[in-house]
Amino acid sequence: MKTQPVLIRIFGNTPRFRVLDFVLTEMIYYDYTLTEIAKHTDVSWGTINTIWKNLKKLDMVRETRQVGNAKLYAANKDSPYLKTLKAMMLKMSCTEDIEEPIVREAQ
Repeated sequence: MKTQPVLIRIFGNTPRFRVLDFVLTEMIYYDYTLTEIAKHTDVSWGTINTIWKNLKKLDMVRETRQVGNAKLYAANKDSPYLKTLKAMMLKMSCTEDIEEPIVREAQ
């Protein structure tokens, strides 16, 4: 059984945290289109757009280049929000496993 990422274990398996986990783990090294991010995170296109607007507003992601009509994005490594979340993820990954999310998903 695959171990869930730290953010998912802490906050629950929601589209927002799947995208945020992807930004923190994959987009630090590579840039992706929104379509690729949607596929990797199993999040719908409409939801990606909503989440992405918030991430851009908080300066957590940045546009890196454009290939044809497709815009590619990467994590903004200078973002204080991402630095804090990354540090939290590293610290939490060294502690005991979390059995249930700390924050409950809306029902």
